[in-house]
Amino acid sequence: MDKPAFEAAFETLFAAPLEAAGFFRPRGGRSLFWREDGRELAILRLTRKSPRAGEVNTLVCFRHSCLRAVSSDDRNPPRLIPADYPWQLTFADFDHWPHQPPVYQFRLNGRAPVRLHPGDMTEAEIHARLRAWTGCITHRVLPWARTRTLTGERDTLRALPSPVWCEARWLEDYEAALS
Repeated sequence: MDKPAFEAAFETLFAAPLEAAGFFRPRGGRSLFWREDGRELAILRLTRKSPRAGEVNTLVCFRHSCLRAVSSDDRNPPRLIPADYPWQLTFADFDHWPHQPPVYQFRLNGRAPVRLHPGDMTEAEIHARLRAWTGCITHRVLPWARTRTLTGERDTLRALPSPVWCEARWLEDYEAALS
């Protein structure tokens, strides 16, 4: 499948259903965002240098709005990067949810995104993958995100044996938000 056909399928089979579920795209970008009750979920389409033309990189990220970004002290920076999200996940992390929830594993340098090579796939394969991703977001990721509480996230960070500097800062942010 060529890149223009993939982008059209992405809009129809993935972006439009998620926008109907409450996601939005600022400034017409390719990434999708959802906010509810201080919870923020991002489906990031990452631009990465790749030897394969047309590669699509996607990462599912979660944070609370009370957290400062890694890249600044601003709680509402104009643009967030993957490291600004404590939870950096892939669709596969939700394969067994709710019986087996995703495991917290923050990576300051970012997590490897889901890589998709539309040029190596048929139209039917692309359509099936995009429908599966949409179902994962609407039936697993969104319900999971709605379970994330300030107290639960604070407790997750408190339990870390050796938090990195930004996790310690986020712990301060959760403490402040809960006080």
